[in-house]
Amino acid sequence: MAQISYTFRPGIALLGAGLWILFTAHQSMAAGSQRMTSFSLAGVPEPWTENWRIEDTLVKSGDGLKAGFFRRLPANLFIRLPGHTQGLVCFHPPSRHRAARLAARNVKISHKAQFMIIRASALKKPRGHWVLDVRVNDESLTGSIEIKGDDGWQVFAIDLSSYVGRSVDIDIEARVSSPGRASSAFIDFIEFSKAGESGHQFLTPPDKEPMAGNQLFDEHFNAFLELLRKNEEVRHFRMIDRQYMDRLYEKKRSKHK
Repeated sequence: MAQISYTFRPGIALLGAGLWILFTAHQSMAAGSQRMTSFSLAGVPEPWTENWRIEDTLVKSGDGLKAGFFRRLPANLFIRLPGHTQGLVCFHPPSRHRAARLAARNVKISHKAQFMIIRASALKKPRGHWVLDVRVNDESLTGSIEIKGDDGWQVFAIDLSSYVGRSVDIDIEARVSSPGRASSAFIDFIEFSKAGESGHQFLTPPDKEPMAGNQLFDEHFNAFLELLRKNEEVRHFRMIDRQYMDRLYEKKRSKHK
């Protein structure tokens, strides 16, 4: 039987040890840059944040911006606050397949609060791009909506009427749109209100008129939207009602036929 002999060479051994130290240090730094965290927003100087948590967010984005609440952002990020609020919430999705979430648990949906109104944005420079998905009891109500920094602030009014009288879990999910893109997610406020009523008189309706025949846009709500048209910081408004959801799921079903 042949014997195999080994010759110990200190120089090669030291080189190997050095390379291993560099490799493990690099891995440690990479893991540190991808650290994730979750925390409550209770105590933040903004009334709507009281019952919300940020979950599974990266601690820092690629541009060094930390997840959390900001009264203002660094000027080089080129994102303007719409005003009338104390600041905004920022969180960073870890990947395309894993979402960071703004989460609220056991939210009671009442007749007086059938709509959840969300204002969201991405960085304008560097150009930001992320994917929004609003889920109630783990059911998607919006599908995947692209949020682009070039579009400015966007407002979504989401119909929760089918959940009236129930306590629900709400997750506002953010996912990476494409690798290498700045994907920090910004939420300026979340509010539950009845059609035509809001404590915030600064939402802005869509560039296009709402869909004709949509009963949710009654005269009162249309007047409300017209009043809010004055704010130029928000360029888009989207009404996500049961008709929208039915079309969304019909499209999904047709793809799988």
